[in-house]
Amino acid sequence: MSLRTFQVRRTSNQWNAYPQFHYCVEFHRNSFHEAVREFNKAIQWCWETYGASLDLQSWKVLRKSDEVNTLWCWENQTNVHANRIYFASSKEVDAFLLKWN
Repeated sequence: MSLRTFQVRRTSNQWNAYPQFHYCVEFHRNSFHEAVREFNKAIQWCWETYGASLDLQSWKVLRKSDEVNTLWCWENQTNVHANRIYFASSKEVDAFLLKWN
C-alpha cells in the first residue's frame, strides 16, 4: 500500500463484530478511490493468508449453521462507517501490519 489509508481500532461491545472479532482495520474515506483500492488489495491478501471468509452480515447468519472462518471477515462501507476488515486477535493484526505498514 502506498500511503497508509487505514487505522487499526479495537472493537468493543458497541460493535456488531464483537466479541468474535477484537480488532478492526478501517480504511479512511478522505481518499475514497485510494481507500477502496487498498481495501480490495487487503481483502485479497487476507483471503490468501487466512483463507476464504464472508462479509460480516453473512458471517453472523451462517456461523449458526455452517463452518465459517473465525480469523477474519470484512464489512463494506455504509453511510455510517468506512470499509472495514475485522480480525479475531492481535496475531492477525500484527501479520497485517507487517505486510502493509
